Amino acid sequence: MSASRIDRVTVFRVGARVERVMALEDGVSEVRFTQLPLALDDGSLRVRMQGTTTDGPIAADVRVGLEVPEEDASLAPAEDAALESARAEAERCRADVSRLELAVARLESLKVVARPPPRENEPPLPIPLESRQKLLALRTAEEKRLGADLAAAHAAARDAEKKLADATDVVKRATTSRNAKQHELRKVAIVTLAQGSRKAAAGVQVVLEYAIPHARWSASYVLTLPEAAEASRKPAKLGMRALVAQRSGEDWRGVKLRLSTAESGAWVELPELAKARIGRAQPHAKKAGYREPPEGAHALYADYDRIAGPPTEPPVPKAEVVREEETTPVRKSVAAFSGPPMGGGMAPHAPPAARPMPMPMSMPMSSPSRATSKGAGPVALLAAPIAALGSALRERAAAPQKAALEESEGGAFDDIEMPAEAAAEPEPDWSLATESLAYSRLRMRAPSDVSRGELTLVAQASVYVEALALAVRIDVAAAIHVAFNRAKVDESALPPGYELARTDDAYDYAYETALPCDVASDGTFHAVPVADWDAETKLRYVAAPREAPQVYRVLDISSPIDAALLAGPLDVYESTAQGKDDGEAMYRMTTRMPPAPPRGRVELGLGVEPAIKIARTTTFQEETAGLLGGSLALGHRVSVELRNLLPRPVTVEVRERVPVVRKDDAEVKVDVGAVEPSWEKWDQEQSLRGGYVWKVPLEPGATRTLSARYTIKIASKLELVGGNRRES
Repeated sequence: MSASRIDRVTVFRVGARVERVMALEDGVSEVRFTQLPLALDDGSLRVRMQGTTTDGPIAADVRVGLEVPEEDASLAPAEDAALESARAEAERCRADVSRLELAVARLESLKVVARPPPRENEPPLPIPLESRQKLLALRTAEEKRLGADLAAAHAAARDAEKKLADATDVVKRATTSRNAKQHELRKVAIVTLAQGSRKAAAGVQVVLEYAIPHARWSASYVLTLPEAAEASRKPAKLGMRALVAQRSGEDWRGVKLRLSTAESGAWVELPELAKARIGRAQPHAKKAGYREPPEGAHALYADYDRIAGPPTEPPVPKAEVVREEETTPVRKSVAAFSGPPMGGGMAPHAPPAARPMPMPMSMPMSSPSRATSKGAGPVALLAAPIAALGSALRERAAAPQKAALEESEGGAFDDIEMPAEAAAEPEPDWSLATESLAYSRLRMRAPSDVSRGELTLVAQASVYVEALALAVRIDVAAAIHVAFNRAKVDESALPPGYELARTDDAYDYAYETALPCDVASDGTFHAVPVADWDAETKLRYVAAPREAPQVYRVLDISSPIDAALLAGPLDVYESTAQGKDDGEAMYRMTTRMPPAPPRGRVELGLGVEPAIKIARTTTFQEETAGLLGGSLALGHRVSVELRNLLPRPVTVEVRERVPVVRKDDAEVKVDVGAVEPSWEKWDQEQSLRGGYVWKVPLEPGATRTLSARYTIKIASKLELVGGNRRES
């Protein structure tokens, strides 16, 4: 069987979906996808045939197991030789330092023994001067030697620790796609094929899809403007780039990437059309999610019983009363579990709390004869065996309807009053039955079992090791949980200015890369090119001299794609080789791309244009008006001077603002006088009042003066807040 390869990866907001392909050989009835990461979500597996016909082989079943992977020459070794060598050298240096420090401590314990006191009526003992001198000389020499050796050992230990830290950092940054160690396991997907009437033709492939957790991505852009963008008719080049990070345990080499802003999974309820009935009102019948088993199923074991005999009934154990307070903590612990599923994949999306999750019509889980008592509470349902769970839920859901029918039997149509919610019992806790719907963990009992013909829920770890021919002595659930946590991506590693992919509206979009990409499984963000488009741009020069004496460059971009432009950093370049498509481009600045709808318009500020000069001056004159001088005329004159130092003609938008009068103020008037050249009203989206704009064409080296007058008339007894002079 040929090896599989990753062909396409879809990266969502959180998580990714991987597509693996494997060429199908003729006559094969089972396909194994090996070396799969432990963190994949078992419930996300999908299999399809590619390149086959309607009468060709089809995928009949897929299951997930564990395997002890064989060594793959294309992957990195399980243990890094440089790291192991550095670790061994560091341990040896630490041992040398400890040995020398112990020797120094022992040498310091060597001291000159004091002369013992003489006995009574006897002379003192002679002083061992020569022995003491030899001992001091030996101690001094050894101290010098050990001191030098200890200093050299400390230096060697520091170097070894530095090399170990460097090797550890290299391994930490390296990809996690490597050969497994002897005690490590990998997941394997086993696909069972059903052969059609025709043999598999050449080019038929088996495609396996599965989800992995924690992959993230962020968008960025590159804009290359043509030379003299305000006069050039050439479109600009808008390129989308992305930073992608994943730590699933397998490298994505030469794969097609699809970057999506959607969630990898969400809870969705299918709409149901309500039935319109004419007649006697009846309570709404709840779906039990249970289907009766087929009749005569036990007759299938007739031949077995004739040869081996019927199964014997085991001894009935003594009944034990389970109090509710003893089982409540179990239920709470089940409901409080929020970790990853046993499959190691992403946590499933829970249904809304306001509505119970309906159980779909499924295979029979038990026989009705083994049902629990009617009206059993949630605690009894949890303590009941799986074989009785279906009947208990079915009878409990039908109890309100049965009671309502008994009450209405024999009564007149007009006398019946059916409350909408009063007669209904509490909703059954359908979440207790979710484990019973794990079809991949259901197993049929043996024919020698008295409960044969019924499905039994087995542990997930048992399902995993079914594909192994070895005894597993490790905690499989703990290993998968560790793999799930190791697959997390550090979002703080995202460079400044980048934002994780998301949309502000209710729509989601996908972006496909034009070329195959490589993304290593190291948890760091890798830059990948997505696509390049021709974008229509318009460069404008805008000035608001009332606020700042500069002229700014403003670029209008028309989105060239049918998807939204996400927020992210934008690098702006400007071509320097006129008439050459592959000319060099000079970096200008980095700004932020605001989010924009499909085919929308984006306005970007490109900073100050120093080659266009602007200066603004104002004059003020206060005069009396009226027959008796009862009013004041506050005259203002604004003058703006522009000068173009660029080697090409430009058009500059000069924005001004005059005072406005409140609607309820009749004592103040504002009259706009002579304006040269004429201007037009300009209103911002923020509802700016009193705004005007000049659109002034300027030839290279030209200078032009703009002027405007306006007068504020108020009563002579009044004064404007802040002073009558409105311009400074």
